[in-house]
Parts: sequence; C-alpha cells; structure tokens
Amino acid sequence: MAAFSSCFTTSPVKCQPLQKSLLGSQLPSYSSSSSSSQLSFKPSRSAASYLKNGAIKCASETEVIQPTADATVYFHPTVWDSNYIISKFTTDQQDQVDTVSEKRLEELKNEVKTMFSLAANDSFQELDLIDKLQRLGLAYHFETQIENIFERISNQGTSIFDTTDKRADDLNLNSIWFRVMRHSGYRVPTDVFNKFKSDNGEFRENLASDVHAMLSLYEASHMSINGEGIMDEALAFATKHLNSMLLAPGLSPALELEIKFALKQPIQQTVERVQTRHFINVYQHHETHNPTLLEFAKLDFNWVQKIHQKELAEFLGWYEDLNMRSKVPFDTRDRGVESYLIPSAILFEPQYSLARVQLAKVWAAFTILDDANDVYGDVEELRPLCDAIQKWDDADFESMTDLMKIVFLDIFNLVNEVEHDMIKKGHFVGLPYFRSEVQRYAQGQFDEAKIIFTKNLPTVEECIEIFFLTAGLLPYLVNSTMHMPAIAKKEVFEWIVSKPKIVHCSYLITRILDDIAAPKEEHMRGITVSCVTCYMNDHGVSESEAMESLGKMLPSLWKDMNEELLKPNPVPMPVLKLVLNAARMMAQFYCDGIDGYSISEGRTEEFVKSLLIDPIPL
Repeated sequence: MAAFSSCFTTSPVKCQPLQKSLLGSQLPSYSSSSSSSQLSFKPSRSAASYLKNGAIKCASETEVIQPTADATVYFHPTVWDSNYIISKFTTDQQDQVDTVSEKRLEELKNEVKTMFSLAANDSFQELDLIDKLQRLGLAYHFETQIENIFERISNQGTSIFDTTDKRADDLNLNSIWFRVMRHSGYRVPTDVFNKFKSDNGEFRENLASDVHAMLSLYEASHMSINGEGIMDEALAFATKHLNSMLLAPGLSPALELEIKFALKQPIQQTVERVQTRHFINVYQHHETHNPTLLEFAKLDFNWVQKIHQKELAEFLGWYEDLNMRSKVPFDTRDRGVESYLIPSAILFEPQYSLARVQLAKVWAAFTILDDANDVYGDVEELRPLCDAIQKWDDADFESMTDLMKIVFLDIFNLVNEVEHDMIKKGHFVGLPYFRSEVQRYAQGQFDEAKIIFTKNLPTVEECIEIFFLTAGLLPYLVNSTMHMPAIAKKEVFEWIVSKPKIVHCSYLITRILDDIAAPKEEHMRGITVSCVTCYMNDHGVSESEAMESLGKMLPSLWKDMNEELLKPNPVPMPVLKLVLNAARMMAQFYCDGIDGYSISEGRTEEFVKSLLIDPIPL
C-alpha cells in the first residue's frame, strides 16, 4: 500500500471553523474552497462511453484528470455527465407544474374508484383489479380501498372458492388470490392448489397449455414459506413448462419477454419500480388490457419520474460540490447517479422526496468510507478515523491524518445535515438511532478492514456476523423510517436495531449475492476475505463449488422473509416492506453474478435509463 503522504502536493488540510453538531458540541467543517482541494487526484478517464439513444451525454473525452504515479485505479469512471443531467432536469420546463397531466391523472384515479365500486360484489373481479394496480405501480393511490377488500376476503377464508362459479376452478385466479393475499401479509393456505392435481399427486399436464396460468402459478410459488412442499412442486411444474414455451414456435414477442423476465426476476424478488416499468410494456400487448389502467400507469410513471429527476439534479449538485473523489489519494467509486437510483427505486412514492435525497447522500458517503477501508486499507490510519466517529463531538480531531480528517468530516457533516433537516420537520425520535447506526457502520468497516488486511480467514459463520454492519442496512432502515412520521415510534426503531430475523435474512441475501458477484474485482484490490473464501476454507472446496453452495441457500432465505412478512406483524407493514425492498434492490444490482454498483457500465446503465432518464412513450 502506497504511503499516503506521497500523494500530497501541498500543505496539510486547512479546516474552516466550524460546524456544530445539532446534538452536541463543535467541530471544524471541511471547506471545498480550502487549500486541501489542491491535494487530490482523479484517475484518468477512458474514452467516453456514449449512451445508445443519446438521451444523456456521458463524460467528455477531453476531461482528463491525472492520478499520482503510485495510485492504482480499480474502478471505471462514472458513465454519466452530472453537469448535463443537472442542467437537463433543472430547466424551467421541469419546474413548471404539468397541470394537464395532473388533471388527467385525477380523472383517471376517479375512474379507477368507479371500477372498485362496480367490482364490489365480485371478489374475483376485485382481486384481478388489485393485481393489475399493484403490477402497474398504481396501488399506492388506493391503499385504504385495497386493505379493506383484503380484510373482507381474508375473513371469507377459502370459502371464496366454495361456489359453482367456474372461476373458482381457474388456476390463474387461484394463483393471483394466493400471491396478492400473501403479498399483503395474509396467511392464506396452500390447500387451494390441491384441486389442480391428478390422482397421482402431480399437477395436471393439461394446465400447461395456459401461459397466463403458468405465469401466475410461477409467481405464486415465490410467496411460499419453508415447509410448503406443494409450492415447491408448483414452482418446478411452472418453471418446466414456461421454459418449454420459450422453445415452442408461435409464441408472441410480448409473451416471450414476459416469460423471460419472470424466470429471471419473479415479482416477489423484484423492485416494484422495475417491475412496473416492465409490466406496463407487456400489459399494453395483452388483448384484454384495460385502456384506462394503461393510460393511468404510463402517465403516473412519467409523473413520478419527473419528481425523481428533479431530486436527482438536486442531489448531484450536492455531490459535485462535495467532490470527494478529488480529495482522497485513493481510487474510489464515482457513483453519484447510482447512489440516487437505490432509494428512488426502493422508496419511490412522491411523499418521500427528502428521504430519497438523504439516503442518496448516505449511500455516497458510505461508498467513500467503504473504499477508504477496502482500497486504502492502512489500518493504523483508519483506527483514529473509527475512534473519531465513535466519539463524535468529542473526537480527537488532531489525532487523524489529513486524509482521515476529510473522510471524517464527510460523515460528520452529512449526519449533521440529516439531523438539521429532521429537526426542522419536527421528527426527533429516530435521530439517536440513526447516528448510532452510522457509528456502528464505521466500526464494522474498521473491523472488516482489520480482517481483510491481516488475511486471517474467519469461519463463514464468523464472517457473516462480522460483516453484518458493513452492509449498511440498519442506517438505511432507520433513516427511511424517520420519514414515516405516523409509524416512526421508539419501539419501531428498537425493533430495527435488534436485528430481527427478517432483517438478518435481507442482509444474508445481500451478502451472498455480493460475495458471489464480486470476487474477481475484490481480489484485484487485495481483498481475499468473503463468504466465498471462508466457505472454501471451511469445507475444502473450489471457488465455484463454494459459490454454488452459498447460492443454494438463497431460496430458503427468501422463504424465511416471506414468512416474516405474514401477520401478525411486530411492526407496521411499511417497515417490513423496506426490509424486503432492500433485498430486492441488491438482487437487482448483483444479478448475473456482476457487482452492478461497482461495475455500472452496461446493465446498470440500462437500469438507470429505464427508471430515471427515459419516460414511457404515451
């Protein structure tokens, strides 16, 4: 590891006095205008990678920044031109209220309310409508109506199917009932699927001719919990026949797309915003699609996207002003757009604007701290940084090197900003928990760095426990919950930080997917400690065998999460959904065995474009 001092070209950092922590005493605040801005470097950029549709320009080829001679470049530069995005999404046009669209959205919303009224005496119609609204991303407009319907249907139990109505024996409707009820926390039984089996105990082969029934059964099977053997059989049956359909002639392009997407990303394991964009695309090709719902979904997606675009511009202005990448003498991931993408997909509803911007800043700051520990990795320099974050207002500022002062103040000022924002809104309860979890995250990063750079492999169980804090899940959950004032109670925060089973499952899914996706890149950075390497050491197997064994744990973890979502719940459902969405988001980033955050070219570019850049054609 190169000596830190050799990267500096001027005098030590000068920190302007001073910024006061809202919950404590004073510390100096780093100023981007101070002489320390001259101390830094950026790795040189490769040739610009232009996006296919030219919607957003990528970094200019003329923008060349020279690294110091002993700096190692591990991460590719950002593929986004932040200044262009800021300009594009803060124009007068963006600031104007689209009164025509908003008026039409309100009209369409009223039309859907009429649909609820017309379906009031038909539970099957209600379920079908709710399924469409959820998949089209519109259910958040009708939460009260939907919950009332679920309560009534839940009270009916399986008697909903005790009827001469032929729809009671429709596999598609039975599967939708099971999935949407389980999705909302209702512990409905699996017995309804027994009637679709033949005398030999297997699902009837004649069911396989209905592609929509197979898709619905497949999606329902992903709502199962451990021990529900019939749902495992349903998954195997549906998967087999969906794969066969892909090989059969005559399948429409829209159905082919729908099947391929489902086999790769089932609804329960996919971020809602991603599922919405996909389903709008395929729903418009359904012969029986409802034009009102389709128009509503397209307009609403684009309307929410405009809100996200304005927030992205606001966040990127902060990110570029901070310019941390130029202030540290080690390579770090320049992932501003991706930092915002995560909260925008997890917590997409319009009312969570401040939460999304705060969480994007937290993710960006954690990226710097993570890379300081993983890439820079001078344990003796990192120790005073970790101590300072634990002591907070009483930190021994002078014990840190100039570099660590920069990293510390990045974290300190961000938490101070969050405290200021939340106090202005009158939301105090979660603040001590948030700061505490930021401190625990920093401690976890340091503990992980000590293990990584001593190269002493722990057991896989020890690895999982040690690395729990470095996932950053708890600060994310606490901060998100702080923005839900109706449920942001002390007992809820206490539950989050107690690391309940569903939180642990979400973490394990993230950890396993991350460690399977990132071994090559991490080995290049000298990181040889992960669940994969620990499993290899514990069991005497190859890397591929370890990855396969760890990957086999994922279905059971998803099932455990499903069970923890079922009522009665220890905390309100929105908090549980935050935990689920965190796992979904990481599954999105780490699918295909690639770390889509560190390697944001290609698949992640398309992810960003579909959610944040390109509107849906009307």
